[in-house]
Amino acid sequence: IAVKMLDNIIDINNFPLPQYENYQKNFRTIGLGVTGLADTLAMLNIKYNSPEAIEYVDNLMELIAIAAYRASIELAKERGSFPFLKADQFIQSGYLCRHRSGKNYEAWIEITNDILQYGIRNARLLSIAPTGTLSLTFGNNCSSGIEPIFSLGYDRKVKIGGQNEEDAQTIHISDYAYNMYTQNTK
Repeated sequence: IAVKMLDNIIDINNFPLPQYENYQKNFRTIGLGVTGLADTLAMLNIKYNSPEAIEYVDNLMELIAIAAYRASIELAKERGSFPFLKADQFIQSGYLCRHRSGKNYEAWIEITNDILQYGIRNARLLSIAPTGTLSLTFGNNCSSGIEPIFSLGYDRKVKIGGQNEEDAQTIHISDYAYNMYTQNTK
């Protein structure tokens, strides 16, 4: 659903310059990513920088990548590949080559074969963007992106109702996972 939604945005977007529109319509790059990773680990009682966390995140991101590639291939079947696709060159990217020799190589070989047969809708699919401010809107302050929990609690100045200083209020922000942990361990 997310891959389809991000691909749809390319078609309905108003681009500031024709060069941007030309690039996007020919490569159809999207940036499927994550936020709240540290909170996820905390809720699973996995220490952020532990070997267990590294293994969990590696498996999670592999799952997301495989699903994203499969979704983009399905979109290519429906709507066509991105116009500048040269499938035989695309499948030789370092990313796909590394994954074809990894632990889920069978899934990546299938993806490679499907790209050769059906194409792929998006030249680039995944991105881990900074989501600091955006993360405040999810779950009453989830951790941002893939970064550790910023702070268990802090005061933040927020403008409510306008952009003037008189519209500013100071509110206490506390991490969602930490709040859940303290509520569930009483």
